[in-house]
Amino acid sequence: SMADGLSSLRTSRINLVDLAGSERQKLTGAAGERLKEAGNINRSLSQLG
Repeated sequence: SMADGLSSLRTSRINLVDLAGSERQKLTGAAGERLKEAGNINRSLSQLG
């Protein structure tokens, strides 16, 4: 508190996750490397969830 001449500092952190690859593969029309990348993103998101 400021009454005793001391102050305090509070910090925080927020993590943002890009969910661009989380949509259904059938709906995106992705193929080849892009489809493989989307699958890897989905697998990573499953680990986070």
